[in-house]
Amino acid sequence: QPAAATGATLRVPDNDDKFIIEWMRRLAGNGDGGAYWQPYAQYAGNMSKSVLADAAGTRPISLPRPDGKKTFEVIGIPLQKPGFYVVEL
Repeated sequence: QPAAATGATLRVPDNDDKFIIEWMRRLAGNGDGGAYWQPYAQYAGNMSKSVLADAAGTRPISLPRPDGKKTFEVIGIPLQKPGFYVVEL
C-alpha cells in the first residue's frame, strides 16, 4: 500500500480577526512579503518552503493514500474543533 501523506495543521486563534487576516496575507503572498502570489514563485523555491515551519502550536497529521480504483477519492482531514485552520501536506 502507498505511504501515507504527512503534513501539519494549525488552528489560528479566532478571538481576534487580526490573526486570521495575518495568515490570509501570509498565504496570499510569495512568502517574501509580497501581497500576491505570482506564478514564477513556484520556480523560485518558495513553493518548497513550509508555511508552518516557524508556527507554534502545529499538530502533525497523517492521511492514508487511497489505493486501487478509488485513487482520487476524497479523504477528510480530522480537525479538533471548528475554526480557521492552515493545513499543509
